[in-house]
Amino acid sequence: MFMPPSETGDWQPYIQVLQRLQDWRCRAVVWDFDFTNEAWNTRLPEFEGSLSNAITTAGLHLAFAARVEEFRTPTNTFFQYRSRMHSGISNMISHLNATVGNVGIGLANLNREHSDGTIRRHVIDKDFGTILPLAIATARLLEKKVGEDSHWINYYGPPGTIPWYESPEVLNQDDLRSIFTNRVVFIGAGPAITTNQHLPDRHKTPFTTGSSNTSSGVEIHATLYSNAVLDEWVNDFFPFGNGYLIAAVGLLSGWYFVKVTPRRAACLALGCAAAVFLFSFFLFNETGQVVPWLVIAAVQMPAAVLVSFLPVKSVFVSYRSATGTTADRLKDGLRNHGIEVYLDINGGQAGALEDILLPEVDKRGNFLLVVTPAMITHWSAKGEIDWVGEEIGQAVQSNKLILPVFVEDIRIAELEALAREKHSELPSYVCTHNPVSFKLKEILASKIRVPYHRDQHDAYIVEIANLLRPCRRRDWRLPDRNRC
Repeated sequence: MFMPPSETGDWQPYIQVLQRLQDWRCRAVVWDFDFTNEAWNTRLPEFEGSLSNAITTAGLHLAFAARVEEFRTPTNTFFQYRSRMHSGISNMISHLNATVGNVGIGLANLNREHSDGTIRRHVIDKDFGTILPLAIATARLLEKKVGEDSHWINYYGPPGTIPWYESPEVLNQDDLRSIFTNRVVFIGAGPAITTNQHLPDRHKTPFTTGSSNTSSGVEIHATLYSNAVLDEWVNDFFPFGNGYLIAAVGLLSGWYFVKVTPRRAACLALGCAAAVFLFSFFLFNETGQVVPWLVIAAVQMPAAVLVSFLPVKSVFVSYRSATGTTADRLKDGLRNHGIEVYLDINGGQAGALEDILLPEVDKRGNFLLVVTPAMITHWSAKGEIDWVGEEIGQAVQSNKLILPVFVEDIRIAELEALAREKHSELPSYVCTHNPVSFKLKEILASKIRVPYHRDQHDAYIVEIANLLRPCRRRDWRLPDRNRC
């Protein structure tokens, strides 16, 4: 119910409304008004008598709102809280409780947790001592079993959704009796909906976002009471809080999206945002639980797409099947250093070379070539097509950084002699895309001059990891061959 505040010290309008609700056998009346002026003491016994009569004759329960304010101590060293309720009103409530009972007092402060000033959560503030929020205090007064935890508020609609009446209607329309009988009535200053931002006790709710409308504080308290008594709060989907979910999504996005191309990242982020929105929509409708879908969809997914533009170290490991064990060790060591590695475990037999291996070479910024004496012998045979040669050709053509790894105690001097004997060139292999002539001296120009030994594995991996160059992920079909 909305009623205009009376002149200071005039209790008669409140007494008239109280007598009307008493006659209609309301269950409880909650007064959401500030009685802060000394003038209210002038006729206070008259109001106290009406309250006492309503409690004893009609069994009415009464709850009063108290607001606290922040103030500095005399030394200005820290803040404390004090009630704005006048001491005469407070003493009256204490006296009624001692004589007739059924009177309570509750905290009317509404917590604005967010920067936009919207009231989204019902918060139990321990700084205010033992006094409970107005809605919880009213429920306890009526012996309802309600908890004292903080919750998201389940608004039933925009301002004015909960049935409301002006005090003149209540005083003049007898046909409203059935509506008020056995109900809990919250009384405060109106109106239900207004764009006047300067009226007292006006607040923003999620339903007023984007408009100049505000909700009355008394309607929010009535909503809180209904949420508490009916257990209709909006709860977090994760019992430990949505902050952990946001952190988990952020970590997974940062770990995965850096490995994919921006084009694929954009498609994946859009799909994830749509999935999170649909999931949260159905979850809220079915269970009243929420997930922070807007944070995930509008903040984390766009950020994840930007992550895909970051340069990362990635490498293609080229080897012959006889050196597979060494290649596996290299792959595991590099991955442990956070480097993305592609290794064809089937030694080039997984599928068509053009469709699988060459695109994988082109996707990565570095090319690791595992070199053995047997490989050199195989290269010496002119005219023979070899998939390792095809992979090298693709790496040269795409301007990759080629790093050789010499195994089986291969001697670099022998390789250089072989290069001089072959006029610094290996035989040309007919590649699927373009003919490429591979120069051995270019491959031997690597800074890694020490052959690979298993007992020096860790130091060797560190040396390779430091030489690899970071590169932005991209779709291998794009024509720019010089970006990685």
